[in-house]
Amino acid sequence: MRQDVDTVTPLTDEELYRFLKAPDRQQWAQWRDAIIMTLILDTGLRLNEICALEKPEIDFVRKLIVLPAAKNKNRKSRVLPLSTETARLLKQLITESEQHFETTYVFTTNYGEQLSEKTIQKAFDKYAEKAKLGRNVSPHVLRHNFATMAAENGMSIFHLQKIMGHADIATTRKYVQISEESITDEHRKHSPLARIMKREGMR
Repeated sequence: MRQDVDTVTPLTDEELYRFLKAPDRQQWAQWRDAIIMTLILDTGLRLNEICALEKPEIDFVRKLIVLPAAKNKNRKSRVLPLSTETARLLKQLITESEQHFETTYVFTTNYGEQLSEKTIQKAFDKYAEKAKLGRNVSPHVLRHNFATMAAENGMSIFHLQKIMGHADIATTRKYVQISEESITDEHRKHSPLARIMKREGMR
């Protein structure tokens, strides 16, 4: 018998905006957390990959993160493009932390130790509560947001599969939860009937 597939519901644009505004960027730890949010939304990185991310894996010249095969779930190396803004924030964070700590890790605690998954999840729970979202928000939810929003913006499923590090494209499809608003908008733009009526001047 076929079973329904459990899916994670991404945040709406409004929820996402409130969540991203929740960290107080005047405090170093919360500024770091805001950069983590930005990084997930820009690259779709997994939580364990963020905690294990090291400085040599970031190519600031080409604006890429190059994850070695040993750090990937499917044991294949992975290249993740970075937007200019994300690259700028990562460079700023690394420069700041290097003034106080000697570590190869990009994301650290206030004491320069490698950041744990538990610490990030606890912080995300706090921000979700502060934003009054009425739901839990994990880094995995933001990974779903990345997949869905990238697909809605026109990224091909094949490119998305490579960026997310999925061995099977069926896994990638499960991450993409197209919203009703997006479906309606796409229908409005691409409806065959609308195209014919416009061409014929029909009402």
